[in-house]
Order: sequence, then structure tokens, then C-alpha cells
Amino acid sequence: MRLTNNLMMAPLLLFVVQVQPLLADPSSLDELVESGIVQLTFTGNGGHTENCVTLHATNLGSEFLTTRLEPGRTLIASDKGEQNIVITQELILAMHPDQTIERQVFGFCFQSLDAGPGFGSSFTLGPTHQGSLQKVAAFLNRHRDIPGYTQQEAIWVVSDCHPLSSIHAYDDATEALALFVADALGLEKPWYTTDHVKTVDELFTRQVQRIYGEIPFQVAAYSTLEITILDQNGRVMKRLVRSTNYGPGNYTQPIDLQVRNWPQGEYAIRFEEAKEGVVKEEVFEL
Repeated sequence: MRLTNNLMMAPLLLFVVQVQPLLADPSSLDELVESGIVQLTFTGNGGHTENCVTLHATNLGSEFLTTRLEPGRTLIASDKGEQNIVITQELILAMHPDQTIERQVFGFCFQSLDAGPGFGSSFTLGPTHQGSLQKVAAFLNRHRDIPGYTQQEAIWVVSDCHPLSSIHAYDDATEALALFVADALGLEKPWYTTDHVKTVDELFTRQVQRIYGEIPFQVAAYSTLEITILDQNGRVMKRLVRSTNYGPGNYTQPIDLQVRNWPQGEYAIRFEEAKEGVVKEEVFEL
């Protein structure tokens, strides 16, 4: 009992910890740079994807500060012939007075026709993109496990008008990305994927090398089907299935075509039954 009383009569000590809040306003970094409180230097690591830029940030002020580089923020290449970078992973910067920190900046180029930044290339802080590019960058920030090359394809669809089919959607995560990009652009996601010809001078060309995907179809009664690919003039380019008998049920027709030498244009994959005529048709574009 005596112990309890002693404890109850002991003086109460209060410890006050001051917590510095994070700066929530994305423009705060611009304000810190413009006011001369923060100094930023961006240097290329010799690539255009993922951790492709090194940041050195210095707090020249007299107080501890926190700020951030947000998804959708751009880095502008000092060499106009080199690619700019859009940041896709949020980067928090926390610095004591007179402290310099080094961080890797995660992002992707959004000018596929320009040259890749070389090692030591310099960048300046650019604006934060609004609209579709910012939305896709924010999506990639939330889904960081998606392979880097697929993330780059998604950025190029928005920034460089690459076809939606160039996003390699092969599992749930990449399929969700392709659907998100399609929705952000107000377009319908195609049923197929395209591989494109690469050259020594270009990371991406419009020339399609391969098209692949799957087409589900249904047969209501015993039927004889032919599956044919026709060009926009009705010329037969390839016969996938010749006079094959199908029983009632659901089927999937795999498509995997080497089309490098095919003319650009729209093509139809036609499912035709001997008696009923055309029962299904899907199109793709080169």
C-alpha cells in the first residue's frame, strides 16, 4: 500500500515531442527551389527506365524540412535531343539544415523518338503533368511490381500515342494496367498484343512484327467451321482453320502471327460456318 501511495504522489513528467508535418502540397517543392531553400541536381545514370536518374538535394535553409517528388513530375533533359523523364514512384525528401542527400529517381522516358540519356546527362526540374499521364504515373506508383518494360510501354501509349496493343498484358497485374490506360484515354482495349520492329536508331517503330492473343467463340450445334484472315479488300491472307468439325460448346482460338511483311491496315479474323455463313468476326490493325 505504501508503494502505491508513493507512486501516486510522484511528480508527473511530460515529454513534448515536436513533429514536423509532411508538406502535402505538390507545389511546395517548386516553392522551396524558387526561394533558394532547396538546391536540386539531377544526373542521368545512362538509361531511360526505372532508376535512371540520381538526385542530389541540399537544404540551404536553417530548419529541418520534408518535401517530395510526386508521380507525374517531369525532369527536362538539358540536351534537347535526349529524352525527358516522367517520375512514376513518389520520392520523399527529408533534410536537416545544410544536409545534402543522394537518392535514385524512378521513372521512364516519355519521348521515344529522342536519344536515350547518356551517363552524366543533366536534367532540370519540370512541371507535374496533368491528365492521363499523371493518372498512369500514379497507378504505377501504386503497382510497383509490374515489370519495368511494361510500365514503359504504358507511358509511351499516353505520351507518344503508341498503340494500346503494344502494352504486353499477360497476367492480372499487366491486364489491369492496360485496362486502366485504355480507360484513362477513353479507348477500348484491343483483344490482341503487338510486338514491334526495333532498329539501331529507334526504341520503337510503328511496324508490327508479331500479333498474338486469344479469341473465344461458341458453337451452338454440330458445325463445320473455317477461320480465315482477310485484309481490308477481302483478300485472304491466311487460313487458320480449314473445314473442321466442332461439337456444341465454348472454344478458344489462339492467334500468333508473324506479320512483319504485311501491309499496314485493318484485318478481319472471320469465323464462318458452312451453312450459316459468318458467325463471328474480330479485327486487328497493323
